[in-house]
Order: sequence, then structure tokens, then C-alpha cells
Amino acid sequence: MSPKSTVVLLVVLVALCAGYWLMVRSEEQGRVAQEEAKRLFALTPDDVVAVEVAQVGMPVSAGRRGPDGLWAFTKPHGEIEANQVVWERMAIALAELDNQRTIEASATDLAQYGLDDPVLRFLAETKAGDVIELIFGSVEPTQTYRYASLVRGPGSMVKAGAVLLVSAEQFHELDRARNLLRSPYLFALGPEGITRVEFARIWTPEQAESAKERGSDTPGLKVGEESVVVAIEKDAEGVWQMVSPFKAAANQELIGEFVKEIQYATGRNYIDEPEDLSDYGLDPPRARVTVLSGSSEKQTAYLGMLESTGDASAGLFVKRAKLPAVFVVDTQMLMLLPNTPDAFRERRLFTQQATNLQTIHYVSGETDVMLENDPGAGWRIVRPAGEETDQIAVSNFIALLKALEGRSFPGGPGAGFTKPRVAIEFTFRDERPPTRILVGAKLPDVDEYYARQDNETVTTLNELDVRALTKDAFTFRNKKLMALTPAEASRVSVVAEGTEYVFERPRGKWVVTAPAEKTLASSSDVALLVDALASLNALEVVEETAPADLSAYGLDAPVATVRVTVKAAEDEEARVVGPLVLGSPSPANAQRRYASSARRAGVYLVEQAIVDDIRETLKAVN
Repeated sequence: MSPKSTVVLLVVLVALCAGYWLMVRSEEQGRVAQEEAKRLFALTPDDVVAVEVAQVGMPVSAGRRGPDGLWAFTKPHGEIEANQVVWERMAIALAELDNQRTIEASATDLAQYGLDDPVLRFLAETKAGDVIELIFGSVEPTQTYRYASLVRGPGSMVKAGAVLLVSAEQFHELDRARNLLRSPYLFALGPEGITRVEFARIWTPEQAESAKERGSDTPGLKVGEESVVVAIEKDAEGVWQMVSPFKAAANQELIGEFVKEIQYATGRNYIDEPEDLSDYGLDPPRARVTVLSGSSEKQTAYLGMLESTGDASAGLFVKRAKLPAVFVVDTQMLMLLPNTPDAFRERRLFTQQATNLQTIHYVSGETDVMLENDPGAGWRIVRPAGEETDQIAVSNFIALLKALEGRSFPGGPGAGFTKPRVAIEFTFRDERPPTRILVGAKLPDVDEYYARQDNETVTTLNELDVRALTKDAFTFRNKKLMALTPAEASRVSVVAEGTEYVFERPRGKWVVTAPAEKTLASSSDVALLVDALASLNALEVVEETAPADLSAYGLDAPVATVRVTVKAAEDEEARVVGPLVLGSPSPANAQRRYASSARRAGVYLVEQAIVDDIRETLKAVN
């Protein structure tokens, strides 16, 4: 192809592309023009400065945009907080309102479109001072559009009184009930959220009458007066602290749930102009909740009585101070309110996150155990060295620490912390400093002990709590006496009453190979025994080392001796687990029996049930 032909082809291609672009652009401009032609008003949302909504059978709601751009109610009064999002969406919907089609109709035809008694009358005012009034009637047969009519308005492409079709979606944006136009939340909060909460119960006539009937004195209060004020504040680090009626560490979880509930509590069933507050238990109210959000002004809500609906949906009547409306919130708030002045106080011995623990150093009497949390392997005993760890026991111990709570707070330094009965020190994965829990001396004349929480607050524990905290090294050890996986077992040897019984599993089923010429009634009997051996735990350590005199425990003439041969893979050498030696019953508890194991030195107590399992298996040998 010659250069001249190439140039000609390029020019043609450019011309075709340019033509196609102009065609697409023309079509797009046509579509835009067509859409613009449907637009009823030449407005932007910011041009809308006032709105009035009159739904059929409902009171009128109206609002105006202030100099700061925020909407505020003007009807029924300016003391209702506006939901800024919904008011702005109405302004946007009005500015973008489209007329899908104009219907020629006379004034006598309005009834067939539902416009003689409209479901919505919508008025708006613009910055220019113009007034727009629209009425909306019934839905047209396809349920896609709604009939409307422009009563008055500037610059519209349709004449006043004409019947229009507007989309159901746009109508929905304008058809807003008052409950949607008002702020839904109990409190109007800034970006900081709640930073302080006060709560106080209020002495009511019912309480006074009840106290009088019981012949008891009132707590020095008159009807309508507050009891003790409970106040909590969030410090610079975001940690809640009790500041009234005393200064103390606060339970972060309890307060977190309480604050979340009141921060996101929403209202319903509004009574904007209540006639008598006593009808709602608000004259006087039952309680007061006051919140602070950053540097804003305090906001107070008064709590009344429950709705008398008699079902699970019944709510709690509340009223904001300085605002006339009474409304209902969910009763979940009542479940979280403090019942006593110290209800929010931190009572737990261990207040940190368990997942953040790095080490636990436990000391009690002769017991001295150091546990370390390995991210890959879990908890392990690093002192005394060489001990396998019982992961479940460590987890249960941490759960106990999280659950135990102080009984009282005597004040003062306490006693017995120089040489504590129990000392537990914690280090953490992050850079926070170590903390300690201590159990000190017994209180005089009371079955309680001084204790110190990990935040160094002195509290008390009862005798049962202290016993639960008092552990020995055996608590944290792995208590398995036979380390085996049942599926890997290939041979079981049981010596009982001078006879050795050997069971093997050559092709997946257990058979008896000794004594010779014996048969096994059921393979499952041996399988159950292997399962029992694999899960056998020592209940208690009797002696840490092998005793010089085995006869004291019946281990010189055992009731049974068990060995299990295991092999994990075909190319792996078989190994023998055991022997497990079972001796005589414990004199203190016949349901426990002495045992020793090759896995660890010493003498232990196990459940009698393992001997019963062995005997049941041997009964199946014929």
C-alpha cells in the first residue's frame, strides 16, 4: 500500500470516529435536554429555605433552614430537634422533581385522581421569596407514578392546576411523617460521643406510700427529690472512671453497654403536647439521666413508667428536659441502669484483656509456677522446666480470674500484702506495665480476706473465693497418664490376675492373640478401652517422685498393668506407651484408685472407672 493511500485511510478513520463521537454526544445532549424538560422547577437544593408537610389526617410539620444551613422545626414549635438528613432529602427531591406527563383535566375531574382530598399537601419557600405548593393524590394504575397538581409555583413548565404524573420514589421523599422529620435519638451528640453520664433515682409518691405502709422511714427524701447521684467520666485515654459518689475504677464492659444503649436509644410514639405528665410517670419522674458530649451543654432525660400495653413491645416513657414532648424508648435501658451507687465500680480482680497476656507468674506457699503464652503453641510452663501444660486448666484459671469479684471495699492499705497468701503477676504483649493480684491477711472476726485487684484497689474475698484461687503446680500440668491417639493404637497388653491378655488390630478390627485359643466377643470392647486410656487423667498427685514403698499404694501387686503399642505411619517405628500401673483404692474415696505411669514419676489418683473398663473388656474374652 502506498503512503498516499495510508494517509487517505487514516483521514477517513478519523472522520468516522469524529462523526461517531458527535452522534453519541448529540444523543446524550438530547437525553439531558429531555430530562431537563421534565424538571418542574429551576432550583437547587440550597435554594429551598422552608418546607411545610401536611399529610392527610396528620398534623402539619414545618421547618426552616437557618443561616448555618441547618434545618429547624417551626411547626408545631421550634423545640423539636430536626433530622437534618431527612429535611435535606426533601429539599433535594423538590429541586429534582420531574413531571413525567401532563394530563389535561378540568377542576371537576380532580376526584378521579384523588386530588379533591389530597394525601399530601407540600409547600416550600425559596431564597427568592417564591412559594411552591403541590398536592398529591392517588397512585395511577401501574403503581409507578402518582397524580399531582401544582397549585402555585414560579418558573414551572406547567400551568397551575394541571394534573401531573410524578414518580412514586420522588413522592416518597416528600411524604414524610413528623416522626421521620425529627431527630430519632434520645440525645443529640457530637463526634466525641458521650464523655460523662450522671444517673439518679427520684423519690416518687408510690415509694413514699409504700414506705409508709411498711412503717419504715423514708430515706430522708421528699417526693421529687433525687437520691445518690452516680456519675462516670471518660478520661483522656478513653477509660471510664467513677467520679460520684466516690472516685474509683469503673467496670469498662458494664459502662460500655450502658453508654452504647443510651447513645443509640431512639424514640417512638411521640406525644408533642402532653396534657398531664403524671399520666406517664413523669410528674415526678422515676429517674434522671444526664449526658455530656465533649464541650457541649449537658442534656438531660427523665424516665417515667412503662407503657400499659401489656405485651413485650411495651416501652418506657421518657422526656427531655426543656422540651415538651413525651415519647417511648425500649426498656433495655432499664436493665442496664445501676441499681446501687457502686454498681459500675470495677469489682473484678483481673481487669485486663486475657488475649493480651504474655506471662502469668503464680506463687502460693510452696507453689511457684511461671506460664508463658506462645502465639503458636499456646500456654506452656517455663518454670518448673520440663513440665507439659494443661491448656484447658490454664484457660479455666484465667476465666476464674476474670469472673472473681471483690465483695467489699474497706478502704485503707489492707493487710498481709508483704507476704501474701497468693500472688499472681501478669505481663502483657503490648508495652503496658506488669500488674499483680494479691490475697493478703484474714479480716478480724469475718471469714473474708484482704485482696488487691490488678489496678491496686484493696477489696475483700470470702473463704470460697480464696480457696478457688489457691492452686498447686499440679493444677497447670498436663494430666494425661498415657500419651496416645486411639486411631494409632495397634496392640494392647493387659496384665491382670497373673494373666497377660494381648489384643491386636491387624486389619482394622481388634482380636485377642493371647492367651492362645481365646476369642473376643466384640472388637468394640477393646476400642472403648483404648478410648478410655487415651482420655485418662490424673485427678490428684499423691507423691511427686516414685515412692520407696510401693505396697502403701498397692502398686507392688497391681490390679492391672496396661501397655499400648502405637504407630502413626507405615514407615514409622512402633513405640510402647506405658506401662500404666493401677493399684489399690484410696482409703479416703473408694471411687478413686492409686496409679503410676511411665510417662511421669510419682503416684496419682485416677477414677475407679478405668478399672471397670478393663474388667468389662476382659469379660468379652472367651
